Amino acid sequence: MRARIFLLLVAVALASQAACGGDRRARIDATPTSPPTVGSAVGPTATPAPVPEGYRTLYDELERLLTRAHERFEALPQTDAPLLAVELLPANGNRGADLLQPGALEGVRVYLDAAVALGASGVNLSIVYPLFGEREPRREEYIQFYRDVVAECRRRGLVVSVEMGPAFAGTEFSSLRVDYSGLTPAEYLDERLRQAAVAAHALEPDYLTLAEEQDTERMLTGLDIRTDDYVAMLAQARRRIDPPPGVLIGAGSGSWEAPDLIRRVISETDLDFVNIHIYPLSNGVVDYLERAVKWAGEARARGKRAIVGETWLYKASVEELRRGLSFSEVSARDPFSFWAPLDALHIETMRALASAAGIEYVSFFWSKFLFAYVDHASSAGESSVELARLSNAAAVRAMLEGRLSASGEAFRRAAGGD
Repeated sequence: MRARIFLLLVAVALASQAACGGDRRARIDATPTSPPTVGSAVGPTATPAPVPEGYRTLYDELERLLTRAHERFEALPQTDAPLLAVELLPANGNRGADLLQPGALEGVRVYLDAAVALGASGVNLSIVYPLFGEREPRREEYIQFYRDVVAECRRRGLVVSVEMGPAFAGTEFSSLRVDYSGLTPAEYLDERLRQAAVAAHALEPDYLTLAEEQDTERMLTGLDIRTDDYVAMLAQARRRIDPPPGVLIGAGSGSWEAPDLIRRVISETDLDFVNIHIYPLSNGVVDYLERAVKWAGEARARGKRAIVGETWLYKASVEELRRGLSFSEVSARDPFSFWAPLDALHIETMRALASAAGIEYVSFFWSKFLFAYVDHASSAGESSVELARLSNAAAVRAMLEGRLSASGEAFRRAAGGD
């Protein structure tokens, strides 16, 4: 009975998590999950699922890119091993009012226990605009929810990273609705900075990221936010936030984005760290992994730390990236179990990359797949909504039964497990 109750609680906590953080071109398409139907979980000793013919070319391309990268980074001198973390999906701010429902915090606790058993040393929390804003009617409830979440993390000895950014409002990936029409870029960023100050003092995270994916933010808000606007906001950050002792503040970019902002963060601000998001591997011209290493090196040369706040293997080919395959189409590929060996290789590659580059913290976004996937043969015709429902339920069942997927086993090994 207890397991069944927990299954329901965590399923509810995972439900409705539209756009749960991460590369906005690869967001989770999570909708309300009910536990009766559970997808097939892939255990660590399971035979790898066959790659469907329609995905073979893409799979081979990604495998070649990852294998070369893994060999390259493993061959470099290694620094201290990075702290490995996971995205705390049930606490993602895009869930909006679902975070305040009965059972939400209990679901977070179960997820945290599973993360600790996995070997994670930290978690990433995506707290979106405008949950901590003065005009948000339930602001105090959201602040208290996240206080409770951070307290649960601290009880388990976990490092806490908080990323502040826009909600995925107005899309299928979030229940939130946000109107930016009356705001100038400067006014919007000023509100974001005030909300970051609230997070710094109410939650006291170890890392607090103030800007992360600029192209995504422009897309979601519809605001023409220039690099100069971001730099002006970040230049005020330390004075305006006045972070408590132990709270590091930083900003960064996706490795696929133009380098102008992150380089100005490195050279023109007094922030503590840069936060690099890594999803696509390459566009055929730029090697995004090498770019991340270069940015980390530039940051460290200027006395700043470097972290990877979000990463997962982005399952799109170079050609698909060039023609602009939508993030919703890419995210619908993630739940299938035949990807597990590549996700495992990606985890191992990120560990080697971080160790070689002196990156101190790496958080893996699609953490539910560290526990279970769904079978392609029995689920290929399902909608992205149904696939999310099945994969959520499969992950919950695996957590309760103490099982890991092949990628979860790779994470455990990378984190120092036997």
